[in-house]
Amino acid sequence: MNIRQAILQTIDLLTEFPNLYRFCRVVVPIKGEEPACLIGHIAAFRGEPAGKTFDNEMIENAIGVDEALFYSRLNHISFENENVGWSFNAAKAAIALRQYVDEYHPAVSEEIQS
Repeated sequence: MNIRQAILQTIDLLTEFPNLYRFCRVVVPIKGEEPACLIGHIAAFRGEPAGKTFDNEMIENAIGVDEALFYSRLNHISFENENVGWSFNAAKAAIALRQYVDEYHPAVSEEIQS
């Protein structure tokens, strides 16, 4: 699964099951069963094994950039769109991720791909 698809799956998960979002739980969860941070959920959808703790390589494989840049971008987007507080609220986190994915991993039309 590519990064955009994994982020979209994470958005769907957080929207349907907000109790599965815990900003400070930095581990790859069992998909759809355990709470985790954004990177943990994205990594799970990207195929990282449950229970794996984070290292720089895993983070960059999961989200395409290092952790500091990812969170800096999320904070910037959230501030611009008056969505402050995403780190403690699943609904706001889903909104921030939607804005992030559209900005940094936009959908590619079929015409461009061919």
